[in-house]
Amino acid sequence: MASKKMVSPHFSLSEIECHCGCGQKKIDKKLIDMAEALRNYIGMPMITHCVNRCKFHNARVGGVPSSQHIKGTAMDFHVKGMKNKKLHKLCKKLWKKKDILIGGLGLYDWGVHIDSARYRRW
Repeated sequence: MASKKMVSPHFSLSEIECHCGCGQKKIDKKLIDMAEALRNYIGMPMITHCVNRCKFHNARVGGVPSSQHIKGTAMDFHVKGMKNKKLHKLCKKLWKKKDILIGGLGLYDWGVHIDSARYRRW
């Protein structure tokens, strides 16, 4: 069995690739560092939904044309067994520590969005 190529201790290359099969796999170090800090803070695995999207895949799934996913600077995820509102609240605690988490933080019915772009919350 082949081992997974890892981009960090908890996240594999396959988790960050575009899901359409195009092979886009931009790696933003700030995003990966944020995800690792969050993973360590939560103490539970994060189930990654999406990191990279090529422009074609982004349009197909209804993403905005300026999506951070096109740049590989965003991650959508949930934590199994944890309510999304609680997960979002935990993320907000780390956002207050500006040296740990920066950028966007959003709550959705399927989970949480983080990105390493400018600071904003929803």
